[in-house]
Amino acid sequence: MAKWTYEATKKGYAKLWDSIEIKSTDAKNADRFAKLIIKGETKYREVEAVTGVPWFFLGALHMRESSCNFAGVLHNGEHIIGTRKKTKLVPAGRGPFKTWAEAAIDALDLKNLRGIAWCPSRMGYEGERFNGLGYTGKGINSPYVWAGSNHEQTGKYVADHVWDKNFDDPQIGTLTVLKALCALRPDIDEAMHENHVSPPPPMTTKNKVVVGGTIATTTGGAVAGGASYFDQIQPFLEVFSKYGTTIATTLTVAAVVGCVGWWLYEKYEAKQANVSA
Repeated sequence: MAKWTYEATKKGYAKLWDSIEIKSTDAKNADRFAKLIIKGETKYREVEAVTGVPWFFLGALHMRESSCNFAGVLHNGEHIIGTRKKTKLVPAGRGPFKTWAEAAIDALDLKNLRGIAWCPSRMGYEGERFNGLGYTGKGINSPYVWAGSNHEQTGKYVADHVWDKNFDDPQIGTLTVLKALCALRPDIDEAMHENHVSPPPPMTTKNKVVVGGTIATTTGGAVAGGASYFDQIQPFLEVFSKYGTTIATTLTVAAVVGCVGWWLYEKYEAKQANVSA
């Protein structure tokens, strides 16, 4: 598997965001959590003011970690706020924390989430990275990000390092709830898309589905790479588009010079043969 970087995977996340739909069976739950995030907007904005992480994305992470319960730390949902205790689950040893905001800032800084130009693809990538990149090795879309949407696939880490290939995540994914938030709040929809770039369609999508930033077969097996064939050759196409005339002229001149050179060489060889005779 190629290194899972944002640059290598952003087009894949953008494609999934452009086509995301909330499952009808999860729509009510997604709407409920979207409203809970809006209810906690003031607290989330307090952390956004310090870190620059959009309050609604912060709310989506908080939903996954503790169902928007402010008693649970953003790291992993443990109820240790004001208890003088440190986290026991991954990441262990964080804290103690007096307030939820203090814990949230620590969790975000642990993942280096300041100074980012946020957009849906970046939120997909950072949401998956926040939870862990274990799903990239399984070749499926992370339920942490996509659960409750048309991009969800069966399989989940039901505990730290414990994989269940048949588990169907009942929670709502981070980008799934953000889709619900966009429907409730036009200002969130506008902020989400401020830096969004829809990628061009691939040359062919026959029997292909996008898995995060990779291309996978319809059976869900990820192909190493992080970009489609079109994405891989696109830089060469752009160069040819820009310098095509120059390249064609150069090749033509080279061909003419080569032909003339070969003709002169043959004449020289024939002359030498006559001299020898």
